[in-house]
Formats: sequence, C-alpha cells, structure tokens
Amino acid sequence: MEYIKEYPQFPCLWLGLEDWNSDSINELIWFDDLIYKESENLENQCFIDSTGKIFRVIGIEYFSKWRKFIPNASIGRVKFLFKNKTMSLSELKNYVLSCISKLDNKEAALKWRNQVIKAKSYKEIYLGNRS
Repeated sequence: MEYIKEYPQFPCLWLGLEDWNSDSINELIWFDDLIYKESENLENQCFIDSTGKIFRVIGIEYFSKWRKFIPNASIGRVKFLFKNKTMSLSELKNYVLSCISKLDNKEAALKWRNQVIKAKSYKEIYLGNRS
C-alpha cells in the first residue's frame, strides 16, 4: 500500500471506532489533530476527512509532560498519512447508516440517520447543514 504525505481536511470521521454507542459518540468526529488523553490507542487507526480521503495514524507527537495537569489542554498531536485511497460519499453514507443503527439512543440515531440521508457532502454527514 502506497502512502502519501498529506494532511486531512477536518472534520474527520474515525473509521476504526467499532463500538458506536452513547459513550463513544463524542470520539467519532474529530475537529483537529489534537488529543487530550494518553489512553487513546490510535496507532494504525483510519480516518476519513471532509473530502473523502482516507488517512492512517502513523504516530503521536506528545507535548511537554506538564500539559497533562492542565484541564482540557491537549497533550499531543496526531500524525496522519494519506493511504492513497478515497471513499465515495455514497459509500460513507452506507457505512455511517449501518453504524448508526447500533446506537442505543434511538432518538439521536433517527435524527442523525435523516441528516446522513439528506447530506450532499462529507461535512454534512459529520455536522449537518450547519457546515
């Protein structure tokens, strides 16, 4: 597999998160490349950006250790590599719709499902019409 050094266009959707539930829903959509807790095992995880390009995490560049003592401060920056692969809008819609069906909050799932069906762009899948 060939990789290209390129940077994702945010927001991005985490393709590697397998357990879509109320607790993990806030981790699905990333608005930047910063991480806020050390426990995240992101190595080799894949993300799809706002243009349909798929990126793999190749590492994390941690900042100074003292930052972890500051509430809500980022502790590192994720390094991505473009996998030289893309996902079409319809493929992403199908993927997200199949994952949404697993959510335990059925009201939120229905709202997001309708948003995904109407979406005309990757950003609209992630953010709705406010993008």
